[in-house]
Amino acid sequence: MIISTLNCRPWAVGALILSAFLAGGAAQMRAADSTGKQLAAKHALLTNKQAKSLAATAETKAEHQKLAAYFESKAANYEAEAKHHEELAEVYRTTGGVSLAGKNAGVGDLTRTSGHCEAIAKSLRDAARSSREIAADHERMAVEATK
Repeated sequence: MIISTLNCRPWAVGALILSAFLAGGAAQMRAADSTGKQLAAKHALLTNKQAKSLAATAETKAEHQKLAAYFESKAANYEAEAKHHEELAEVYRTTGGVSLAGKNAGVGDLTRTSGHCEAIAKSLRDAARSSREIAADHERMAVEATK
């Protein structure tokens, strides 16, 4: 029954896959982070707008912990994007690539494309490192907070 319903509604397959992906992501969010704390489980992750506002006013331990979790989450996202771009760079370096017309792309195109992916990956890794430093700063501020 489910299979025939999914065959009739291709969007349902996408929704099912997305639901499974989100459920897996939620489970990972509850898992302990690299410091052994369950920041994401203790604090709902902030939106970008909320983080910007809270960064200007944070004083309490809880507020700094929320910001630390936000920046750790950003770092994880940057790392995932960096990995994706590194994989793309490898594909362009090793497969020869294909142009939109279905013909092999020229060597200059591939070098430029793989170089682009490598540069993006490096930038994203730098952003992840910076986000982790900011998260650590907020963790220190949380320890020092009196409220």
